Amino acid sequence: MKQEDREAYEEAFRRARRFVFKNARPIDLARWQYHFENGSRDAVLDALANYQNTDGGFGYGLEPDFWNPHSSPVQTYEATEILWELGMDSSDAEHPIIQGILDYLSDCKDFDGDYWAHTIETNNRYPHADWWHFPHSSWWEDNAANRFAYDCNPTAGLVGFILYFEDPDTDFYDLAKEMASDMIKQFFLIEECHDMYVVSCFARLYDYLLEAGLADEFPMEQFGRHLRQVVKSTITQDVNLYITMWGVNICRPSVFIQSAESMYYKDNKKIADFELEFIAKTQLRDGSWEVTWDWGKNYPAAWGVAKNWWKTRIVIENLLYWTNMSGIIEELEK
Repeated sequence: MKQEDREAYEEAFRRARRFVFKNARPIDLARWQYHFENGSRDAVLDALANYQNTDGGFGYGLEPDFWNPHSSPVQTYEATEILWELGMDSSDAEHPIIQGILDYLSDCKDFDGDYWAHTIETNNRYPHADWWHFPHSSWWEDNAANRFAYDCNPTAGLVGFILYFEDPDTDFYDLAKEMASDMIKQFFLIEECHDMYVVSCFARLYDYLLEAGLADEFPMEQFGRHLRQVVKSTITQDVNLYITMWGVNICRPSVFIQSAESMYYKDNKKIADFELEFIAKTQLRDGSWEVTWDWGKNYPAAWGVAKNWWKTRIVIENLLYWTNMSGIIEELEK
């Protein structure tokens, strides 16, 4: 890295750190310290456990855009993504958080026999963004393919979690395996998907299947090839749109790419490198980055709080991307 680039990074890091320490929830402060300050995995897990209910599912606004304290599949999937971030693997399968999640999912609450619910009725009792209202209907009503894609968020990711951590000698594992096979077959029929969250759930399913050693039991070569195709069509490739529409129907490369080692990097190198430059140029004076969406007219006070929670999450995501893509993690550890 050039000296001027390193100096720019170090200054951005200092500003970001100040913002995090002033504004972060305990869960995000622990994540920051884990990634950047040799913080412990246990500290993140301890903070995460506060969002877990007695049924094993997660709530309480872990995903800041809806504050429902009751367990929901989406909030629970959010927890599994933090576990993935921490590198939790099969040796951790007996951890109480993981076992709790499996209990919640296997109890089939918020499950219709095919998919876990995207939104749930109790969301409406608490502050939430419009898209988490129950029932939520929009683009997916147009046709069966759209409905399938909608239903797979977060089901595809949750199925991967089950296949990685569940005991293979259970009916629940067999159900998850059957669901994964069916969803992958239907995924092959989708040439492009305009919902990055749906595609990211399939990308995580792919990751879990590889990590679980199930590559011989699924068409992984075809799955990976199709994923690369769909990911490329999902990522916004036009750099001009990042300037004029940042955050509005924009899918950043960092949704799928965390380093140059990613299977998606080669196909999206130009725009992935552009995002790195864009992040460096758009940090605000207070160390954060803009939140480019809002909840609309509903719950303005709650949105003011949630917006700040999102800012700390975006700070972590942007600094991780900048750090990884610049190849300077080892420098941080010195």
